[in-house]
Amino acid sequence: MTRATCHAALGLGCMATAAAPPLQAAEWSLAPTFTVGMDDDSNRLLIPDAKSDQSWWLFGNIQLQRTTETTQLTITPQADWNHFTTEALGDIVDRDLSAAFNWTQQRGSLALTAATLDDSTVTTELTETGIASGDLHRRTDEESVSETYSETELSALVFQASYADVSYYGAVVSGPLSLLQGYRYPTASLGERFDLSDRTTLTASAFADELLARLAINDSHEAGGQLEFSHAFSERTRIDVSAGGSARTLRTEVVADGSLALANERSTGTVASADITHTEELGSVALTYSRQLVPYGTGVLAERQLYQFSGTYHLTQKLDVDASVERIENSQSIVLLGLGRRSYTGTTLGLDWRPLEAWKVRAEADSTQSQTVGLVSRPVSGWRMALTLTWAPPYPYIRSF
Repeated sequence: MTRATCHAALGLGCMATAAAPPLQAAEWSLAPTFTVGMDDDSNRLLIPDAKSDQSWWLFGNIQLQRTTETTQLTITPQADWNHFTTEALGDIVDRDLSAAFNWTQQRGSLALTAATLDDSTVTTELTETGIASGDLHRRTDEESVSETYSETELSALVFQASYADVSYYGAVVSGPLSLLQGYRYPTASLGERFDLSDRTTLTASAFADELLARLAINDSHEAGGQLEFSHAFSERTRIDVSAGGSARTLRTEVVADGSLALANERSTGTVASADITHTEELGSVALTYSRQLVPYGTGVLAERQLYQFSGTYHLTQKLDVDASVERIENSQSIVLLGLGRRSYTGTTLGLDWRPLEAWKVRAEADSTQSQTVGLVSRPVSGWRMALTLTWAPPYPYIRSF
């Protein structure tokens, strides 16, 4: 049994024990999803002078849920098999297992999550470090806990903590791929939430996080505070905005005596986020922005800015069209030895057709632009066309005990 499996089994066992009050009737449900698809991609790895290739894939997951009056336990195993025509990629299998436990109490709520993820770097690293190979996989073990305790009718204490252990495995490699060393990443926050009205809340919190690299040198950490404002203008429109600052100690690249080395850089910075959502009968739109420090597989904590827009429009009862734009800007500190990505921009246009209640056919067109970093900066771009068929029953299978 692998270390990841042991962590997941322990977390799932604790959740199952907590979620089984002896005097409460439970409802069990099972919701499967299966997808088959194919695509044609002109630059799958976002590298200069790339050749187009095709892929076929099978995806499936099963959501098992146990619900009582006060608790809900959800366990979701899933697998994703991809076959690529490019010999260097071959066949890739992603295997994930996740669980979530929610407990509603008289004066608050508790939420626990645990997951073990085993994914190819082809799907995990392109928007982060940009270092990807069909021979390398990323293994992630992560757990989190969050609790809200109502002190009065208008105020509540909010606590959150999480831990992630990320490692890489695969064929013996050298050069840029060996830079993916992995990390451990604990985080925690404590705050006070105030209900200003039925539609408005204000939360003040303090937070801290630390990146522990595999190489025990110059670990990065951050500590700070932020304010979060949430307001529902109506049942259809909502805004969530947060802003704050932090003191940071980050590992960065320095050049000394003609050689590359790592050094600690102490500074202050800002954290911010904004989410705006609006829903109508004929569709919905969402805008997202975030600015924060995030961990990367090269073993550094670096600043990332994310911009997202997505929208859906219901053409008919069975036909939907959607569009999304995403831009990611990574700080140069994640780029070791001149590798990685400074920026990434992706645009997607999709069309969904539901010929039957449980079946969906999706046609999708994607465009991607990215800025590579090296001795000479060079932009790369690519396009992708995909067709998928998904079977997902609209209602789960339910049994009560």
